[in-house]
Amino acid sequence: MIQEIEEMQGFRFYLLQSKEFAALIDEFDRSVFDIIVKVGKYIKSRQGDDIEIEQKEKKDFVSEVDKISGKAITDALRRLKPGLHIVEEEQGVIEGRGMRAYVDPLDGTTNFIYGLSDYGVSIALAGELIERAYIYLPAYNELFFAKLDAGAFLISTINYAVRELRVKEADKIDDCLAFLSRSQIIDEALGKIFDKLSSSLRKHSVATARCYGTGVVGACRAAQSGKAVFLQPKSEDVQCAIILLMQEAGLKVCDFDGNPAAPESKNLVACSEQLYKEVRKKILGKGG
Repeated sequence: MIQEIEEMQGFRFYLLQSKEFAALIDEFDRSVFDIIVKVGKYIKSRQGDDIEIEQKEKKDFVSEVDKISGKAITDALRRLKPGLHIVEEEQGVIEGRGMRAYVDPLDGTTNFIYGLSDYGVSIALAGELIERAYIYLPAYNELFFAKLDAGAFLISTINYAVRELRVKEADKIDDCLAFLSRSQIIDEALGKIFDKLSSSLRKHSVATARCYGTGVVGACRAAQSGKAVFLQPKSEDVQCAIILLMQEAGLKVCDFDGNPAAPESKNLVACSEQLYKEVRKKILGKGG
């Protein structure tokens, strides 16, 4: 199956419509674009197949597609950077040195299993800070890329148009779209947190709310939207590409206690700098 992925058509760099963006990325970026698009196409091609599925916890699934995709990505990353330290959703920690890669080969497995379009592939590269983020949404042919202090971008893998992502400043919560990540409620405590957030959002009249069942898709949509509040009650280190994507799109990203977001953050809130204190107070019930 990994050979099948490698033989798929990947990212066609020469079709990019933005010379400025092409100059921003290097050979490593182009190689990661290639593997993430190939893996995404493989995942999309397997949707609807009779595949092996395991249940890790209640309503928390892993499929053979997750495992094959994860192995394809980690193998490719190790070829690009031998000895790279990798944290992958199913394989766990692959010890290495220097930079760290965080890989979620299929965020939204439940959506994928049930034939829905909201799932994605996520890769982040980090040193002391998260430096690069790569996210591909196969069903939408959308590739998201963020580079520390250089911006966030959306590339169509149909026509290779490039759009820089930049959210607008919002001064009122009720002007914002709210994005809630709730892939599964696996315990009573997490369910209570989600219910509290939902109640707070209703009370303070956000424009409307979206819940895609996957943090990766929700964060991509938050980065695309004009004005956004993103809430993720349970975060995982392998999804930390979403932190850099939202930051580079202009959102302030922290955990619920106000600490700067990092791979080890257990929850995430993202919104404009101007709204941050109000969101913490009114939605999260926290101090300034």
